[in-house]
Amino acid sequence: MDRWVHIPSGRVYNLSYNPPRKRGLDDITSEPLSKRPDDTPEVFKVRLDQHHKMARPLLEHYQDIVVNVKGNTSDEIYPQIEKEIVNRLGMLPHRMEIFKNEEQSSVASV
Repeated sequence: MDRWVHIPSGRVYNLSYNPPRKRGLDDITSEPLSKRPDDTPEVFKVRLDQHHKMARPLLEHYQDIVVNVKGNTSDEIYPQIEKEIVNRLGMLPHRMEIFKNEEQSSVASV
């Protein structure tokens, strides 16, 4: 478990992909980082087992439309999700809202 937290601010560091500049110290305040007491392999296993138990029925129900993505960080994963949304909808949902608003404006001005 590589996660360390600066408790006063909530900043989270991960030694694998987002390490602090100085080991064990917050980048901004230089205060010591802490390990959450519930951040242990044993607790993680329980959480992961619960996740699988809850997710399995959903995955089975939506098996025809589920998309698998791989990555270690949201910077790697989100672009894959975004690409799949565009492939399925033709554009991103927030772009659809902008498009609808532009369409309504042009109709109103006619």
